[in-house]
Amino acid sequence: MTVNGSLRTTKRGLSMLIALLMLFGMFGMVGSTAKADGAGYYLVGSMNGWAVNETYQLTENPGQTGEYWITLDLAANAEFKIVYSNDGSDRTTWYPDPGDNYVIGEAGSYTVYFRPAGNGAWANGYFYVAKNTIPTYAVTVTTDGNGTAVADPTEAKAGDIVTVTITPNEGYMLDTVTGADDWAYDETTGTGTFTMPAEDVTLSITFKELPPATQHNIKTLITGEGTVDVPAKVAEGETVTVTATPATGYTLRALKVNGQDVTAAYLANGSYSFTMPASSVTVEAVFDEVPEGEYTIRVVVFGLGTAFADKTTAEPGDTVTITTEDSIGTYSASSRSTASDRARASRPSRCRRRTSRSTSCLSARRTRSI
Repeated sequence: MTVNGSLRTTKRGLSMLIALLMLFGMFGMVGSTAKADGAGYYLVGSMNGWAVNETYQLTENPGQTGEYWITLDLAANAEFKIVYSNDGSDRTTWYPDPGDNYVIGEAGSYTVYFRPAGNGAWANGYFYVAKNTIPTYAVTVTTDGNGTAVADPTEAKAGDIVTVTITPNEGYMLDTVTGADDWAYDETTGTGTFTMPAEDVTLSITFKELPPATQHNIKTLITGEGTVDVPAKVAEGETVTVTATPATGYTLRALKVNGQDVTAAYLANGSYSFTMPASSVTVEAVFDEVPEGEYTIRVVVFGLGTAFADKTTAEPGDTVTITTEDSIGTYSASSRSTASDRARASRPSRCRRRTSRSTSCLSARRTRSI
């Protein structure tokens, strides 16, 4: 009977203990948002909603008996304590209890050391918090001398993105980049990027010459006696200057570039320039023989500005109009030619001062064709 009584007492005690454990477990779940796998010490606080979570479980420090630790990133002003939980659903013991929460000053990576038996020299008597120094690694860039490359930053942590600005010398382009595993280059911006590993990096950059530009032909068609000075082949985008020179006894009557009449522009400047397109160009020049009794007209400009006559030849008694243009405006003057072989045409009746430093006047000389 005694044995049976003891057994009944034992069963009754076990039932009460199970009920208490279940009740305590229910209260332990309040405020918990995540469940850990097993018994242990956990960091709970503002970073995890004060929930027991296996991500924040401390592990034994192999270098110190009776000590636990955890390394994690914490935001500025983060608060926490340490709690013991049997299975993640309860929180049986708080450290400290009672006591204030531990508050982090500035954001960063921290290691929390914890001793359940206590340590009077540590914060709250139980744990010590150390901010970790994150190592940085050097970035070195070398080139073959045919361009420049600048890294930003020149020191970086593992996982940081490093940007390299590359500028080839004139006539060169980027060829190779070695030293970075995940190198990515944008030709539009001339910048490349890579992810910094946990070691120093040396980038080696080489350049190569640009391929020669495709050149296009310039064909000349000449009617009459004279020459056209123009390159035979020119690359797209380059400036081409055309000079047409009549032979003795001839005068330039017309000048065309790809069918466009540019005679007036040529006469105004003494030459004509255009930008080479991505195709061949034809330059046509027509030289007419100066008839007996006509004289060629050449405009000479002194000072700044341009001037041209409305005729390239004239007979005695013809009216020749000379137009000048400068930064102030356009002016015209007419003069009647004479039969004198080497006489100067009369200056325009209104010779205007163009600037405070010089006066730009026009003169026309007639030379008899031979």
